[in-house]
Amino acid sequence: MKTTKKLYRLSLKALFIQWIQPSYVLVFTIFFIFYFIPEWWMIPIIILCLIFFSRYLSFRSIAYTFTAKEIIYQTALLKRHTVTLSFTKIDELYMTQTFFQKKLRVASIHIKCKDNIVFLPHIPLEHAREMLQLYDENRAAPE
Repeated sequence: MKTTKKLYRLSLKALFIQWIQPSYVLVFTIFFIFYFIPEWWMIPIIILCLIFFSRYLSFRSIAYTFTAKEIIYQTALLKRHTVTLSFTKIDELYMTQTFFQKKLRVASIHIKCKDNIVFLPHIPLEHAREMLQLYDENRAAPE
């Protein structure tokens, strides 16, 4: 599905927030490797690189746009997957912010419909507020 409106990509702030999130797999690996088998010290470094790489790919694969009537969300890791959600079909749309998101002026949008749930992580705060406003306007005056 082609859209005429420009798709927004996540900013570098989103990548920073994704990279500083704790990885419990890495924590447990470091503990067990350094406590039981210290000569395998290279494994936690390899796991750290894999975690950073997977989070970078996740960051690069997300794109979104929105108009007065719909939100278009696209992921494209190996295969492009596009979800178009009309504001009138959305059951619930809300915004959340963590401490770091507040400092970096980004927010996460949670969208619930009858058939799917979409999560837009770390989008600019202005876009999140505009989506909430459009959702409220479309809810107040449905077609």
